[in-house]
Amino acid sequence: MNTNIPKIIHYCWFGGKEKPDHIKKYMKTWDGLKDYKIVEWNEKTFDIENNKFVKDAYEGRKWAFVSDYVRLKALYEHGGIYLDTDVELNKNFNDILSNDMFLGFIYDCSIGTAVIGAKPKHPLIKELLDIYEEITFCDNSYIGFTVKRFPNVKLINNNDLFTLFLLNKYKEFKLNNKYQELDGLTIYPKNYFEVQPIFGSKYTVHWCEGSWTGKENGKEVKKYKKLIKSFLASIPFVHFNAVVTHLQHRKKLSKLPFYKYYVEHNK
Repeated sequence: MNTNIPKIIHYCWFGGKEKPDHIKKYMKTWDGLKDYKIVEWNEKTFDIENNKFVKDAYEGRKWAFVSDYVRLKALYEHGGIYLDTDVELNKNFNDILSNDMFLGFIYDCSIGTAVIGAKPKHPLIKELLDIYEEITFCDNSYIGFTVKRFPNVKLINNNDLFTLFLLNKYKEFKLNNKYQELDGLTIYPKNYFEVQPIFGSKYTVHWCEGSWTGKENGKEVKKYKKLIKSFLASIPFVHFNAVVTHLQHRKKLSKLPFYKYYVEHNK
């Protein structure tokens, strides 16, 4: 099989703390990638002074923002697949390594960044790296940032950035959670890398450990579980947590920044 993407897994772990047990559990599933090289990027292996956005984020102890740039730099220089540390592996990526680059949806109207595959020196990765030379945090709270080429737009995370970038890059790109082949890029539905399918499994599940915080989310999850637990108990082969996640995603959809494009693209 022709492979453009090398068998290298990149992940980031900045801050120097020991990995929590639940993160170790997710990463343990990567043992299924027998012939892949796994590379950790941290303070010892990456120059924080490489980019002002990274330096500012590191000084603010915002490790997720640090990894936003580092994952792109690693993929551009070496190629391979980037994984967030809260990604659980179900099957290897061998049959999609023929792509020049791949991404997946995280919501029906948003691109995910927990799993990214690319060949070395991919021009789209270079364009995204160049954007990080234009990024400025809105204030010292690190809640939101702006990009020179997208004036008057406040972005919250790299999902927003990737989505906006693709909307401007490809006129044919649609926010519809469907498989798409674009010039140099393949995009997969959300149940390939991000959200566990209700039945069966795909490549990975992203458990979004950093996305849901606060007591209200805990109450919401308990509410969904209570409502559907008795119903699903009689249905075999259903992933209970997947149903909860799909319900959460459906509820959140209309609140996402690119929802209006989703509505337009699905008329």
